[in-house]
Amino acid sequence: MCFFPIVSYVPAPAPTKEEWFHCEVVMCRVNILKLRHYPNKIQTSSVINFRNFSETCAMRNLFFAIISPSFIRKHLTIFILVTSFFASCTRNAVYGPDTIKPQIKVIYPSDNPIIPAGFPLCMQVMISDNISLSKVWLQINDGAGFKKEYEIPGRMMSVTEKYTAPPETSGQLIAKFFAIDEGGNSNIEEIRFTVNN
Repeated sequence: MCFFPIVSYVPAPAPTKEEWFHCEVVMCRVNILKLRHYPNKIQTSSVINFRNFSETCAMRNLFFAIISPSFIRKHLTIFILVTSFFASCTRNAVYGPDTIKPQIKVIYPSDNPIIPAGFPLCMQVMISDNISLSKVWLQINDGAGFKKEYEIPGRMMSVTEKYTAPPETSGQLIAKFFAIDEGGNSNIEEIRFTVNN
């Protein structure tokens, strides 16, 4: 879930009677000019309506009052929940549902290596996702249940692992790298190798 930065504004002071009168006079002049220049385009609903204009100014003052620091301090929990909700909706509207699985690319080994018993196998993979990775881990079917999970730095990472098979282990083994993103999409890449005992 993503959060947008909270920006605080100083609430605008309530307008005086003189300011109200000035605003209404300006609106009156603007509408009169429209009537003079575009008489056929002005509909009946476009007649000067001081009540609608006053409501608009009142909504503006209410908006600045809601996002004022004093209001946020009094209703911090509600403000965080509402902000988180709109941030999540905005993200879903921008990205839509995530249906792209993570990408796993093996850097080395490039083929099926054969290693002597007791010697390590060096592996490196590049893992990336279009939005963000959620979980990455490695499993090897060596009979001992090798499993290692890696810390996620973001949407792209490089994993380098030096693995040594347990004593008395021989034959072909499979190392599987797993990756899951925040959308629940998953991918698996295998590295096959042989331990010669």
